[in-house]
Amino acid sequence: MQKVEIDYSEIDEGIRDLIYNLNQLPFLNTFYSCEGHLLDRWPNPNSKYGSKHSVELVFPKMKFPTTPITPAPINKMVEIPTVFPDQGHKFIANGSLVFHVQLEEPLARLFLHDLLGLESDYSFMVSYRRLQAVYVGYDPKGNRGIILNAFDLTPGKVDNFLAIQSLPLEEQVKISHQVKLEEGEKRILEFKRAWHDLLLIAKGYIQ
Repeated sequence: MQKVEIDYSEIDEGIRDLIYNLNQLPFLNTFYSCEGHLLDRWPNPNSKYGSKHSVELVFPKMKFPTTPITPAPINKMVEIPTVFPDQGHKFIANGSLVFHVQLEEPLARLFLHDLLGLESDYSFMVSYRRLQAVYVGYDPKGNRGIILNAFDLTPGKVDNFLAIQSLPLEEQVKISHQVKLEEGEKRILEFKRAWHDLLLIAKGYIQ
């Protein structure tokens, strides 16, 4: 697998070692990560999270048609107003990791199997395998993702998220991301433990 250049100064400090070690694996490249954060406002332009590691992996070289194509009109993005949490609360941003694995490598399959075991240890860890209802070992593209959710994805919670679409954006932000301070701090500590366990798994595959 061809490795890509990554500026590790752009990676969240708490998972920088994890991302470095994952990219030492001969069958894996990361291209996006977020440690998970508690925020004093939403969105927070001063918080460094959601680092894109590799443009090459997100936008691979493609052959474009020679015939010019008239671009479709682009809808204007809805601007999210600055929202502040209620007293005694914070906003929480999910942790996430997106990577590409070379599935032809035997060790890659074993690594993915270990991730399934890690997912069962943490109720808030959800792989794209579960979100897309595709078994992780048989995605022909080799793209994988892990999300550390601020909230457990119980059916009631999912229904609640779907029901808020018609609410004003400020209310949507609060319902989707606001947590009591102590609950948010507890979940961030759980995120740290999950990332640490993943780091231990990665180190076990470094040759």
